[in-house]
Amino acid sequence: MPVGSQAQDKTAPAPAASKAKKPTRKTAKTSRKKEKPATRFTYSICHNDTVKTVAELLGVSEEDLRRWNRNTVRGGKFVKGTRRVTYYARKGYQQESIGRASSGRLVGGVNLDCDGDDKGSGWVVLARRVNTYGTPETIRNIQLAGKAYRTYFRSRKQKYPPLAIGDLSRRDGGPLPPHLSHQSGRDVDVGVINVGNKTPGAFIHTTPKTMDTLKTWVMMKSFLDTGEVQYIFMARSLANEIRTYVSRIYAKDARKRRHYLRFFDNHVIAGDGEHYSHIHIRFKCPKGDKQCIP
Repeated sequence: MPVGSQAQDKTAPAPAASKAKKPTRKTAKTSRKKEKPATRFTYSICHNDTVKTVAELLGVSEEDLRRWNRNTVRGGKFVKGTRRVTYYARKGYQQESIGRASSGRLVGGVNLDCDGDDKGSGWVVLARRVNTYGTPETIRNIQLAGKAYRTYFRSRKQKYPPLAIGDLSRRDGGPLPPHLSHQSGRDVDVGVINVGNKTPGAFIHTTPKTMDTLKTWVMMKSFLDTGEVQYIFMARSLANEIRTYVSRIYAKDARKRRHYLRFFDNHVIAGDGEHYSHIHIRFKCPKGDKQCIP
């Protein structure tokens, strides 16, 4: 199950209701209001979750959350090692990217670094970074790309630096200075890979001469191959270097050459004058997020 996610148990019965006398009209209305929902869900706990933040996210009271999880809640915190908690609701909590990336918000954001160890399969984040929330789809795409990047080099028995993951969004989205976007859970910054990079997780100013073109392209390709990338913003000189490299390595494979060069021609990979230390990736609106604006 993806981190910070929820699961539905359709077979679980609703909490048993106590027997009562035949209600009058007045008590019938009251009993209907107090009727417990019939669907049981589980929520995956992250290292920085508290009873208060989880209750607010799930739309339940702290009292109910404690009652449903007596063995895993102590005061306002969860017992160390708790991985999931149970809650009852008529439907799962909302998870959605709302509005534009530059003027939106995030509902039910998922933490990429859920366990708080600052690393994952093929990627790391600096310990000081805390804005690592995205839509479930964004988190899944980053995880898939990280694994694909790692697999490329491991399968060839080659050394590689982990991907340096920067900011995504705040837990609830919204403005994240100094970024103009990163507001709706669909953006992530990933460090450009330098030759001989010895600082995992750090962003380093890069030129075409200092960029490790192979590793940077493998990183970009891993994200593009998810099929969910809307844009990749990077310094124009670096983008031109990558384009030349792609054209050369696929010179004998017309299909792949045409496929990957199309990302440059269609401005999915867009050169600019500012992204010299990292690339800025924006994913497409998740299917079903009707309030998301591309």
